[in-house]
Amino acid sequence: MSDSPWIKFSNDNNVSVVLNLDRASRFRHCESGSESFIEVLIDGEMHSILLSTDPGAYQDVLDYIKRTSGFELT
Repeated sequence: MSDSPWIKFSNDNNVSVVLNLDRASRFRHCESGSESFIEVLIDGEMHSILLSTDPGAYQDVLDYIKRTSGFELT
Protein backbone atom coordinates (compact mmCIF):
# COMPACT_ATOMS: atom_id res chain seq x y z
CA MET A 1 0.00 0.00 0.00
CA SER A 2 1.17 3.52 -0.70
CA ASP A 3 1.25 6.20 1.96
CA SER A 4 -2.02 7.59 0.62
CA PRO A 5 -5.02 7.31 2.95
CA TRP A 6 -7.28 6.62 -0.04
CA ILE A 7 -8.38 3.07 -0.70
CA LYS A 8 -10.50 1.49 -3.42
CA PHE A 9 -12.29 -1.78 -2.76
CA SER A 10 -15.14 -3.90 -4.07
CA ASN A 11 -17.92 -4.74 -1.65
CA ASP A 12 -19.98 -7.94 -1.57
CA ASN A 13 -22.34 -6.47 -4.21
CA ASN A 14 -19.43 -5.98 -6.66
CA VAL A 15 -19.69 -2.21 -6.25
CA SER A 16 -16.42 -0.26 -6.25
CA VAL A 17 -16.01 2.12 -3.30
CA VAL A 18 -13.29 4.71 -2.69
CA LEU A 19 -12.68 5.84 0.90
CA ASN A 20 -10.35 8.24 2.68
CA LEU A 21 -9.22 6.20 5.69
CA ASP A 22 -7.97 9.35 7.45
CA ARG A 23 -11.65 10.23 8.03
CA ALA A 24 -12.39 6.99 9.89
CA SER A 25 -13.47 7.30 13.50
CA ARG A 26 -13.42 3.54 14.16
CA PHE A 27 -12.08 0.29 12.75
CA ARG A 28 -13.46 -3.10 13.73
CA HIS A 29 -11.71 -6.32 12.70
CA CYS A 30 -13.46 -9.68 12.81
CA GLU A 31 -11.08 -12.53 12.06
CA SER A 32 -12.81 -15.69 10.92
CA GLY A 33 -10.66 -17.40 8.31
CA SER A 34 -11.77 -16.67 4.76
CA GLU A 35 -14.85 -14.87 6.14
CA SER A 36 -12.75 -12.22 7.92
CA PHE A 37 -13.72 -8.58 7.46
CA ILE A 38 -12.91 -5.06 8.59
CA GLU A 39 -15.56 -2.44 9.32
CA VAL A 40 -14.65 1.21 8.82
CA LEU A 41 -16.88 3.92 10.29
CA ILE A 42 -16.73 7.22 8.40
CA ASP A 43 -19.17 10.07 9.03
CA GLY A 44 -21.69 7.72 10.63
CA GLU A 45 -21.63 5.26 7.72
CA MET A 46 -20.21 1.73 8.12
CA HIS A 47 -18.15 0.25 5.28
CA SER A 48 -17.21 -3.44 5.29
CA ILE A 49 -14.12 -4.73 3.52
CA LEU A 50 -14.28 -8.50 3.18
CA LEU A 51 -11.21 -10.70 2.83
CA SER A 52 -13.10 -13.04 0.50
CA THR A 53 -14.23 -10.20 -1.80
CA ASP A 54 -11.14 -7.98 -1.95
CA PRO A 55 -8.08 -9.49 -0.23
CA GLY A 56 -5.77 -6.73 -1.47
CA ALA A 57 -7.88 -3.92 0.01
CA TYR A 58 -8.39 -5.94 3.20
CA GLN A 59 -4.62 -6.18 3.69
CA ASP A 60 -4.15 -2.52 2.74
CA VAL A 61 -6.52 -1.47 5.54
CA LEU A 62 -4.71 -3.69 8.07
CA ASP A 63 -1.42 -2.12 6.94
CA TYR A 64 -2.90 1.39 7.23
CA ILE A 65 -4.11 0.70 10.77
CA LYS A 66 -0.70 -0.60 11.81
CA ARG A 67 1.15 2.29 10.13
CA THR A 68 -1.04 5.05 11.61
CA SER A 69 -1.90 3.63 15.04
CA GLY A 70 0.81 1.10 15.79
CA PHE A 71 -1.81 -1.61 16.39
CA GLU A 72 -1.52 -4.90 14.51
CA LEU A 73 -4.90 -6.58 14.06
CA THR A 74 -3.81 -9.86 12.51
